Amino acid sequence: MVWVMGPAAVGKSAVAQTIAEDFAEVGHLGASFFFSRPNHRDNPETLIPTLIYQLAIKLPEYKQIITKRLGDDPTILHKNRRAQFRELVTEPFLFLKAKRHPVTASPPLIVIDGLDECSDQEAQCEFVELVSSVNHLPLLWLVCSRPEFHLKSIQSNPDFHLTCLREDLLIDDKEAQQDAQRLLQSEFKKIRRCYSNQLGIDWPPQEHVRCIAATASGHLGFTAFVLRFIGDKERGDPDSQLQICVRFIGGGRSRPGALNPLHALDLLYREIFSSIPIDYLGTAMRVLSLTILYPHDKLSAQDHANFLSLDRAAFYRSLQKLHSVLSIPSASEAHTAGLYVYHASFSDFLKDSNRSGRYAIDEGTAHLDIAVRSLQWQVTAREAALRACSRVNHVSLPLEWTGSRDADELKENLRSFSSRVGLIACCKVHEDLVPSILTALHEFPFSVLHKQEMEDSQTILPFINWLRSHELVRIFELE
Repeated sequence: MVWVMGPAAVGKSAVAQTIAEDFAEVGHLGASFFFSRPNHRDNPETLIPTLIYQLAIKLPEYKQIITKRLGDDPTILHKNRRAQFRELVTEPFLFLKAKRHPVTASPPLIVIDGLDECSDQEAQCEFVELVSSVNHLPLLWLVCSRPEFHLKSIQSNPDFHLTCLREDLLIDDKEAQQDAQRLLQSEFKKIRRCYSNQLGIDWPPQEHVRCIAATASGHLGFTAFVLRFIGDKERGDPDSQLQICVRFIGGGRSRPGALNPLHALDLLYREIFSSIPIDYLGTAMRVLSLTILYPHDKLSAQDHANFLSLDRAAFYRSLQKLHSVLSIPSASEAHTAGLYVYHASFSDFLKDSNRSGRYAIDEGTAHLDIAVRSLQWQVTAREAALRACSRVNHVSLPLEWTGSRDADELKENLRSFSSRVGLIACCKVHEDLVPSILTALHEFPFSVLHKQEMEDSQTILPFINWLRSHELVRIFELE
């Protein structure tokens, strides 16, 4: 079995479709099944019967075997999935293998795409286990899915890699960027041919192609959605559609009611968020806010959790449905590896309320949360020194997830991060929330800042100007 994993909309279905078509062309496609939640093809009970039916059409001898079995026992298709698979796939192909049927020398390919869109997570895992357990059969398997948590967990089994080869579809690597570039050139050529009366041979302008390619950054889904928008036959005006795309890409947030070239991608992102249990959504948004609003100030995943006062379980629970859009290190790697968004289109979606609606990041609240916590962590890290100076009027935050790491080292990491982002976050708090930060600033001992941090003009000067604009500079001068 080959298992292709990749983020949402990265082009897994296109890969599955292309491979299925190539194998069908030479007569080696046994069966295919494309799960799709939006198209209501997500019932796990339909997978095995569909594969059996398609295999029976291609392989007459196999058809004879299952026809007899179903005739002898009409209840087989009402049994559980494991029994169906054993009686209608495993045993018939073992029989063909024993008879040295030609299928043994040229095994047919079975393609299962969008496994993560099957409505039952237990069934998803069961299908993988069933397929990986029959590597001795004359069958080839290609499975495509997003890297959802429960599916990645299967691969932690030490024996898993003996029967399965995992291939990752990456974004932003050289091959992905070349694929996106080829797709752009090919589809623009088709559009130009279709609208030859409207478009010149030099359309589209190369600077527009470069703009789209740079923004796509190897994301085939993003590229495909943009091309679909430009070539929309109902509008019939690809040049105007292209101009809208370029403005959309370069202009930041969308206007209410404006055409959205990434509407299909936004629907996919909304679907992902709708799967997050409501009890975990607030925590997930806090984690995402810190990741997206401060992407250049890297924290390890463990430090990230501690900064937000989340224990290990709460941290991973909140992110369980986001593996297809967010790189989330395992707990064993969390002390060094951080979170990162697979593609900028996801960050843009969350920062634009016209696109994300109720899932938009509330930047005002997020900056306030980050500012207050940054001040508190700087005080917590210098707690002993402050006590010695009788400065005890502060909130000390506990470390929720230490593992085997030294607590003082963790606190110093959080202090260092907080000193970089805390004062910046204060400056970004919305005007109507400024009163909420005043108490924390009045109680904050600026003496905890290191000398080099006080001399960092890129941080200190904007903060002092912000204080002056709110007539608060006396807070700083008192220190």
